[in-house]
Amino acid sequence: MRGHSKAYMVIERAFDKILAGYTRGLDFVLDHKRATLVTFLLTVAATVFLYIYIPKGFFPQQDTGIISGLTDAPQDISFEEMVRRQHAVLDVVSRDPDIASYGTGIGGGRPINNGFVIMGLKPRNERSASADEIINRLRPQLAKVPGIQLFVQAAQDLNVGGRTSRTQYQYTVQDSDISELNEWAPKLLAALKDLPSLRDVASTSRPAAACCRWRSIATRRRASAFSRPPWTKHLYDAFGQRQAAQFFTQANSYHVVLEITPSLQGDPDTLKKLYLKSPLTGQMVPLSAMTKFDTQHVTYLSINHQGQFPR
Repeated sequence: MRGHSKAYMVIERAFDKILAGYTRGLDFVLDHKRATLVTFLLTVAATVFLYIYIPKGFFPQQDTGIISGLTDAPQDISFEEMVRRQHAVLDVVSRDPDIASYGTGIGGGRPINNGFVIMGLKPRNERSASADEIINRLRPQLAKVPGIQLFVQAAQDLNVGGRTSRTQYQYTVQDSDISELNEWAPKLLAALKDLPSLRDVASTSRPAAACCRWRSIATRRRASAFSRPPWTKHLYDAFGQRQAAQFFTQANSYHVVLEITPSLQGDPDTLKKLYLKSPLTGQMVPLSAMTKFDTQHVTYLSINHQGQFPR
């Protein structure tokens, strides 16, 4: 009769050692029944304790040393006022002892009434609180800043979904009719704010904004002073940001922007102080004769979409 191969004998000896070890372990447990029962009960108690007190979620919250935030202000705010309120938020952020650095921006790919704040925390062994504790400490102080809200959350290594949001969780409502969406979205938002288990509830849905605008008016009497309508160009020269020149250095480039004094840009009466010379009559005509200033709910600053539908 042919014997077993060497590979078979090696595996068989390994199984014999495993069986011998299991036998010794089982003998030890049977010889110490009371200690084994106490260990079992302690294990169950520890499991229940950890289940209750360990943070739970799809992904556990991390302390990566970075806190990100989005600011939200009224839609009819001007850029200068948005900058002022953003600085008020940064004053609160800069006073926290556990925040080492921060950066901010306004607008960009977002509407002018939105901005962002990125906060870098000190190393964990140099600060007295975790990222979530710092956020809870900042919330009541940020709530005192009038006219602007900062929604903050700890940055995570793993994020589900590619949409930047103000808060950790998102609930999306979409509708092909934007008027119907604007009617029901505020009602849903108000109902969610009443839930005691939620905080920092916000919505990306916004009604039409009250927009201040200058409209060009050209009646026959007014237009007779000009051979062509140049006032729109001069309006942009005064109130826009027309690039007049650009200087280049070895390390950087600098733009020269044409505009009137910034303190005058928010005053409609400035139109009465800017004059154009008529190429026909040679008379100086104020820009206020060619423009009209009014405030209307005319448009949306932005409409968020999911696929082809507003959300």
